[in-house]
Amino acid sequence: MVVWWWVRPQTITLEDERTKAEALILRNAPVQDLISEGVKAESSGYRDVAARLFKHAVDNNNAEGARYLGLINDPTRASTNSDRNPKADLWTAFIWYTKAAVLGDGVAAKEIDRLKGWVAGAWRDGDRDARLIRQDFPLASAKAMIEGNVPAGAVLDQAKKAQGTNRFDIAILLFRHAAEHNSAEGARRLGMIYDPTSPTVDPDHHPKVNARFAYNWYKTANEMGDSEAVQRLAQLMTWAETAAARGDEDAQQLIDRPGKQ
Repeated sequence: MVVWWWVRPQTITLEDERTKAEALILRNAPVQDLISEGVKAESSGYRDVAARLFKHAVDNNNAEGARYLGLINDPTRASTNSDRNPKADLWTAFIWYTKAAVLGDGVAAKEIDRLKGWVAGAWRDGDRDARLIRQDFPLASAKAMIEGNVPAGAVLDQAKKAQGTNRFDIAILLFRHAAEHNSAEGARRLGMIYDPTSPTVDPDHHPKVNARFAYNWYKTANEMGDSEAVQRLAQLMTWAETAAARGDEDAQQLIDRPGKQ
């Protein structure tokens, strides 16, 4: 006589998943392990657990984790439009897709193209984020990079591209972000944008020169070890002495700056 035993399948609860996720994070598990577990959690419907795991991967500047975090927040996916957290959100999805794409994830770049098509519909006119993405995609991307805390080196590359297309408003945002995250080159290039001795690429798009701004950013770059900033500081001060003698108020203010060294 054959006896068959039926074993009840073990049910994995939300609390089980949360405990496992926290354990992985606490022991600083490899990023790929976090992503794999995040994918499993999302497929089981535990989107908040998946988001926690993907966010930890993103905090380590992992492009794949950023893309998955974008997918979790993507309002165009049927699986995200539910009562479960996190709620779908266009701007949040755009931030993480942008970070993933800047870090080299080609799939994320395609997701961004798809989002651009989605926001193009007139029915999205009342959505401020959709309007920004549609009307000024380069500016939206720059803001997303800053909010997503894209590494300074990658931001610096994007800032140079923006400056090359005369989008100095974007270049300033990105160079400043890079400088505030310890990029000496970012600080120096920000100074160059305001430097009256630097050649103006396009007078119609270039911000007004400001010798004090240029001096302060060159000084910051110098303090961070940028050797070129030393040369530019000297060049700027030589200009200031000559310009002040001609009655240039901006130059005179630079010479008379408080606490000058």
